[in-house]
Amino acid sequence: MALFATEGDQDDGLLAKADIALHTAKYAGRNRHPIFSPGDEALGRMRAKIQGEERIRRAQEGDRLVLHYQPICRLPDHSVSHFQVLIRMRGEDGELVSPAAFLDTAERFGMIRYIDHWVVNHALAVQGRSLREERPVSLAVNLAGLHIGRGEVLDRVTRALEESGADPRALCSKSRNRRGGKHRAGT
Repeated sequence: MALFATEGDQDDGLLAKADIALHTAKYAGRNRHPIFSPGDEALGRMRAKIQGEERIRRAQEGDRLVLHYQPICRLPDHSVSHFQVLIRMRGEDGELVSPAAFLDTAERFGMIRYIDHWVVNHALAVQGRSLREERPVSLAVNLAGLHIGRGEVLDRVTRALEESGADPRALCSKSRNRRGGKHRAGT
């Protein structure tokens, strides 16, 4: 709920405030009836999450997701065994945004499928290009744990492998759980 301003004041943000209260109620569980109050911390956190969702949507639409490739080295000889694929988001001001600042929000608002799809397509394109250039690389790709094992993910990866010409033997996948830890999902 959001209260309409009194004493003749117009409040153009009334629906936005009601939306924040709605998302807070959904997040808190059943039978909740929060009332928007500018000083309420829970509503403030939800407002930040909703703004984070909008920031992610604008980054997707503006093609501002970026992959970085961190070399993983063997200890005995310091040679590169593979590259860990890391996602970042470029903010509206051009700054790089850490995944810790947006992946939880993406998972909570159902946007993680798009991000995982984007990561798979772009990482496999790089791996396929490395084969064609005769400089093959192996990649470890992180995906959301809640999608690993679903047929949809396997179909998406299979399609991306076919389109990119990537070598499936040169890929390793790790899933992210909601607490930020990783579970090995397969190779």
